[in-house]
Amino acid sequence: MSGNSDRLEHSTEGGEVQPGILHEAHERLASQVTASIYEANPQLLERYGERGKQKCWEDNVHHMKHLDTAYQLSNEDVFTDYALWLNGILGRFGMGPEHLVDNFERIADALDRESSLSSARVSGYKTLLQRANEALQVEARKRS
Repeated sequence: MSGNSDRLEHSTEGGEVQPGILHEAHERLASQVTASIYEANPQLLERYGERGKQKCWEDNVHHMKHLDTAYQLSNEDVFTDYALWLNGILGRFGMGPEHLVDNFERIADALDRESSLSSARVSGYKTLLQRANEALQVEARKRS
């Protein structure tokens, strides 16, 4: 565990989203983030092709599932630990924490454009993303 057992506060009054709508929102967010990554880094399409772009989208859907689980449990450690675990795996493939930090920042930006999520959920997601990025940046400093 990351040692940070802070709990998120969120309201469940009238702010719950139907599972299908939530899944659709997560897929839209994954599409926006994937498009943003590939627009900023056109060499990725040349290097990895459409299969790589599809994998990026799938990874972002997975990020959203972990993000929502942490939100539902009101537990920052769930997402932070996921981010640190994933960073360890990606590091074996030559990717540094800056890749995840960038991805998570893009998710945070895309959340502002997703109208089907409550402001409490968006705020909770952004808090989780920020905490994970802080933990990733600590890891990056340890390695330098």
